[in-house]
Amino acid sequence: MKLIFHFTGPYKFVICKIILDNIHMYYVYVLQNNTSNKWYIGYTSNLRQIISDHNNSKGGKTTRQGISWKLIYYEAYLNKGDATGREIFLKSGSGYRLLNKQLFHYLNLKK
Repeated sequence: MKLIFHFTGPYKFVICKIILDNIHMYYVYVLQNNTSNKWYIGYTSNLRQIISDHNNSKGGKTTRQGISWKLIYYEAYLNKGDATGREIFLKSGSGYRLLNKQLFHYLNLKK
C-alpha cells in the first residue's frame, strides 16, 4: 500500500490518495464547465481517461459539445454499486444541495 500526497488545481488543497495493488477503484466525479460553470456528475473506473474523453468530445451527451471541463471533486469507492448509488444520490435534489454546500465550504466554490 502506498500513500501519496499531491496538490491539485487552483485551490491548492491536499488530496490524500491511497493506492492499493490489484484493487479496482470506482470514482464519482464532478466536472465544471470552464465557460458556464455548469456541473456534470458521473462515475467511472478510469478518472484520467474520462476527463480526457469529456474534453475531446467523446463523453456523454451533456459533455460532448466540445466545451472545456475541469475536475473539481471526486470520491473513490471499492464497489461499483456504492459508486453508482452515490452518483444517483448526488444527482438528486438533496444530494445536489449537499454537494453544493460541501464544495462551497471546502473550495469556496458555489454554483
